[in-house]
Amino acid sequence: MNVLDEILANLEELNRRMAHLERIATGTPSALPKMVTLKQVAEFLAIPVATLARAEWRERQRFPQARKSGRRLVWSEQDIKDWFEHRQRRG
Repeated sequence: MNVLDEILANLEELNRRMAHLERIATGTPSALPKMVTLKQVAEFLAIPVATLARAEWRERQRFPQARKSGRRLVWSEQDIKDWFEHRQRRG
């Protein structure tokens, strides 16, 4: 990971935290994040489930961190949307 990638990753994290703080400051209820499964994410991104299941692909693409729910991988829907929008802006 080069310095620019680290800066971008830190900026994304700061933006996410600032949005959370704004919700708290304005009294907007902070609902629990909707969690999405491997299959749902693969369908949204139009990629094979097997590709998304490979940890090295997710690491290389700087994909959001998955969480375990039992034996399943799940992601925050908002994390996936944020990652996708960032990739769209970068071109």
